[in-house]
Amino acid sequence: MAAAGGKKKEFLSVAFTGDINSGKSTAVGRLLAECDAVDKRAIEKNEKEGELLGKPSFKYAWVTDTLNIERSTGLSVVSSVRKLPTDAFEVQLVDTPGHVDYTQNAITGMAQADVQVLVVSAAPGELEAGLGPGGQTKDRAVLAHTLGAKRVIVAVTKMDATEPPFSQKRFEQAKKEVAAALKSGGIDPKTVAFLPISGLKGDNVYTAAGRCTWWEGWSAEPKSGSISGMSLLNAINAMVTPKRSEGALRVPIDRVRELNGVGSVASGRVEAGVLKVGQTVQVAPGNLTAEVKSIERSNTRAQSATVGEIVGFCLDLPPGTLERGMVVGDAEADPPRECEGFSAQIIVRNSPGAIRVGSSLTLDCGTSHVAVEVALLETKLDRKGKVVENQPESLKTGESGVVALIPLAPLCVEEYGVYPSLGRFTLRDQARVVAVGVIKAVRKLDKNQKMPKLAAALAALGN
Repeated sequence: MAAAGGKKKEFLSVAFTGDINSGKSTAVGRLLAECDAVDKRAIEKNEKEGELLGKPSFKYAWVTDTLNIERSTGLSVVSSVRKLPTDAFEVQLVDTPGHVDYTQNAITGMAQADVQVLVVSAAPGELEAGLGPGGQTKDRAVLAHTLGAKRVIVAVTKMDATEPPFSQKRFEQAKKEVAAALKSGGIDPKTVAFLPISGLKGDNVYTAAGRCTWWEGWSAEPKSGSISGMSLLNAINAMVTPKRSEGALRVPIDRVRELNGVGSVASGRVEAGVLKVGQTVQVAPGNLTAEVKSIERSNTRAQSATVGEIVGFCLDLPPGTLERGMVVGDAEADPPRECEGFSAQIIVRNSPGAIRVGSSLTLDCGTSHVAVEVALLETKLDRKGKVVENQPESLKTGESGVVALIPLAPLCVEEYGVYPSLGRFTLRDQARVVAVGVIKAVRKLDKNQKMPKLAAALAALGN
């Protein structure tokens, strides 16, 4: 796990996002195969099984799409993680679903990412579908960006399916239209690396391939400095890790598996601090205290896990106790606690109606997906963040303000300034993201205190 010169490599989580059928899973599988991060025999097995189902081209997609429902429908359902050691990083590839029905699962994966690879299909009709009404290309890019994946790579894939194949004209069209969509969503295209690839054929995934004879490489101007390269792997290696939280241990639980003879095995990314075997931890919501019995990294036992790392771990708790959305922290150092409400600054992006007191929406924060109610509209702000109105009647699309939110189910969140990944969130109306925000202040429940009634929580927030 050491880079050139013996320096320990940092962990970098990269989420592949995009519209349905854009080719995300195929791109992930091909990258893993090209880097020898997956057994070639597994690819051959996938190809043979795919031929029996009339889906031989799914041999790379099935590296991450392992569930029966995923293979039968051809759709990613859950966000899956695969390890990819590179010369620069210990990369953690997160393949996220593109179908609107699985938006919640996609958000869980995006919330663990430092970088997003926005996968856009150049195939006839698919580029237009992703950017048109009902398409998810722009929404997924902006959503991942809001949840923390500020560094963006755009992989224009299925170049082998353009007319003619590997068409420079089609790539330039895709680059222009996607850049405009990103800009309108608050992402500067100048900071983004755009490149043409073929996940199925392998062009420009690991190295540059000759079929894009016109391709001279990608370049971008992020805040960290100018970067350039030829391939997708080059682009990932050119990224920089974000500043990590310096707070106490926080591990939002992404998934829980019940294993015979082992018990409950949770997985999640260490967002702050260090997780250690033998450590006494507190889990919230629930106010549970437990000992870390084991930690697993890529099917290998480990004694500890550091910030940025996605791992599995076992706690000495009864089966069925842990759930996705719970947060693990050090029991002796700023342990996580359930909240009764919080104050946040939001921007309304795309709401069919106005947001008012009493509005109920789904909050996505970390790995939690919980219904919340707007208890108070504190202020409306202008573009510079100055107060233009106190206790406004509503907030509409394009407007921002400070609001008080009350969770309608147990929830653990933190102030953005202390734990950024647990302090930024989206608000959804079903699959539509209507607002994004950051948490300014949290009112936490006292130990063993039950959730108060809405009126009591509102009164507390108003003080």
